[in-house]
Amino acid sequence: MISFILACSDDPLKQITECLDVTGRIEKECEKNSKITLDLSRLEWILPCSALILSNKISEVAGKGCAITFIKPEKPQVKNYLESVGFPLGGVGTNATYMPIHHFSRKKGEDSTKIIEKEMEEIYSVVEKNLPSELSSGIYYLLGELSDNIDQHSNFTIVSIMVQYYKKKGHIDIGVLDNGETIPGVFEKNGIKFERDEEAIKMALQGISTKEGEIGRGKGLITSKRLVQKGLNGEFFILSRKGFVKAVGEKTIFNELGGRSFKGTLIYMRFSDPRKGLNIYKYVE
Repeated sequence: MISFILACSDDPLKQITECLDVTGRIEKECEKNSKITLDLSRLEWILPCSALILSNKISEVAGKGCAITFIKPEKPQVKNYLESVGFPLGGVGTNATYMPIHHFSRKKGEDSTKIIEKEMEEIYSVVEKNLPSELSSGIYYLLGELSDNIDQHSNFTIVSIMVQYYKKKGHIDIGVLDNGETIPGVFEKNGIKFERDEEAIKMALQGISTKEGEIGRGKGLITSKRLVQKGLNGEFFILSRKGFVKAVGEKTIFNELGGRSFKGTLIYMRFSDPRKGLNIYKYVE
């Protein structure tokens, strides 16, 4: 049995590092056993980014034949939240102001572009149905750019996406996660040198291409980060392998996970309701 407990913190980095410890244990246990139990009974608080990471890993190992049973959280608020976002294997659109966790997979040799285009059409329809129209253009842009990046550079097997609009709190959370090639991994693959993983992410955010004559994975990251950080006055996080980046206000902070490693890339954003008349193209062109 694996216990899943996270700090009662709004700091994504703190929860993510704890979450990665658990997903690492899940992966190791599933290599040895076809069935495992995940105990969430003492979970007091979970951020959307942590729910997305855990859900993605569960979906990944389930696809490899590992069955996971769950002991649900005892705290009603946590239990209800996880159920509302479709944890762990994803949900369907409702009339609530969110798009539940949505997983989609790609087998070796399958055309990633066709898969992503099909899945994104479904995601856009849920966003259009469930979220206020004034939020749509920014959300469509962010999801479109980040899904394009995954298609062009990731070589994923599983992608997980979620969108939540907290009407009372007045903010939106978006998470886009893929388990494919990481940003540092793509740079290494193309012979571009760096010392630490966060340096590779910084290079991507500076527009350094992974291949001569091509626009690197950073293009969509650059414009998305600028829109969230500058246009929407929000927070923008990137987690890729051992590198972690937090951009808020005028600051962009680069960190390393401290011995941990994430097998994929997570983009997590939080921003307030955009003001009426916001021209997103001012920040993305």
